[in-house]
Amino acid sequence: MCFVIAGIIAVMVLLVWGFSTGGGALFFSLLLSGAIVLVFYLVAREPESGGAAGESGNVFSSGRAADLTGLSRPSFERPGPPPSLEKAVAECGSAYNLMALLARLSPDSRPFLKEQAAGFKNRKARLSMISDCIGNTSSGTGLKACVRDLEELIGLPGKEAGALKKAADDLEKNGGRLNALYNDAVAAAGRNELDAAYKNLLLLGDFKDSKTRLQKLRPRLLARGQTVLLGRYPQSAGGAEAPIEWTVLKKDGCRALLISRFVIDCMPFNESREETDWKRCTLRRRLNDTFFNTAFSEAEKELVLSSRIENPENPLYLTPGGGETTDRVFLLSVPEAEIYFGGSNARLTSYTPYALSRCDPNDHVGGRGYWWLRTPGNFPVNNTFVAGEASRLVLVATGEVLGSYSEGECVLIGFTVDHRGVGVRPAVWIEV
Repeated sequence: MCFVIAGIIAVMVLLVWGFSTGGGALFFSLLLSGAIVLVFYLVAREPESGGAAGESGNVFSSGRAADLTGLSRPSFERPGPPPSLEKAVAECGSAYNLMALLARLSPDSRPFLKEQAAGFKNRKARLSMISDCIGNTSSGTGLKACVRDLEELIGLPGKEAGALKKAADDLEKNGGRLNALYNDAVAAAGRNELDAAYKNLLLLGDFKDSKTRLQKLRPRLLARGQTVLLGRYPQSAGGAEAPIEWTVLKKDGCRALLISRFVIDCMPFNESREETDWKRCTLRRRLNDTFFNTAFSEAEKELVLSSRIENPENPLYLTPGGGETTDRVFLLSVPEAEIYFGGSNARLTSYTPYALSRCDPNDHVGGRGYWWLRTPGNFPVNNTFVAGEASRLVLVATGEVLGSYSEGECVLIGFTVDHRGVGVRPAVWIEV
């Protein structure tokens, strides 16, 4: 602010001096004043190095959050072709092939055999058309018509006919909701509300052309840095749940890598102080069992992909990272935290009130969010983390200073794995 005031005063003084002096001085004052105004314009356009962080210090600009919570599939499940229909189609195909072969081998009976072959071919085509109709119709009336045709053509067994008629009733019952979801999705895509369109199309499955529309929508959804709401978890100190905020770290085809925007819980990397790694630690089991099953609804779980996770060694101390794992929920490694965030300031975040309430007061290390990485520390009994604040590593037993670290740094020495003052920022790959 002081810089701005000083600049304004300087321009005014230059202009007064130029106009009062005249001649070359006026030209010089106008030129210099223009240069000052240009400098101010360029400074005003330059984004702040800290980004649109707010309280968390995250440099990603979240914009409007893509809300993927509350997924609830319609109760209707489209039926597949009944077994007797599939059997009849196969039998017609075999009969046609046999008649065609006999027609080639028996010249005298060729006209009759060709006629029989054509009949089987036409029957197969009609049955196949009914099969396609069962799999694609969006009308309960249309599905009931398929049942009537099948009962006439192949004598559809009562159990199969009953199942199809029930599916037709369900489709009629839910037809209004399905059409409403579809129309909402089309309208939302037209308004560029991609998350709403995505949710509805995802729930509709193969209703009408939902799959085609979803495929076209995917490349436009979830840009790097966008905030996504997915799942629910305790947020307040009292444990009240709210949607989890995630930040998109990477878009890879039809997948997106997300990490929680804040530290959402506080727990040790491993319950006991012993040599461990990501493959064996208790935190991995908690995230892929308790967290996954309680934070996400059944429909949301289908979005979270099972991913192959590589566990590299410590880049400085070469401590082995353990074997490869397959996880739905995981922590970032040191290389990932350095690549995806691009700088220490971008890694800064804060604890949710709930996470802060879960930190052991004796182990709590600061006001900003400290969070675990999955890479081991200098020894297998230590584990790396991202520092929320600048501090020193001190050996408690002797008071010896082992080193220091800056805020947002990936600390390669690490804390002991049973430390209870470091938080968790889970990461997931989701299907876009």
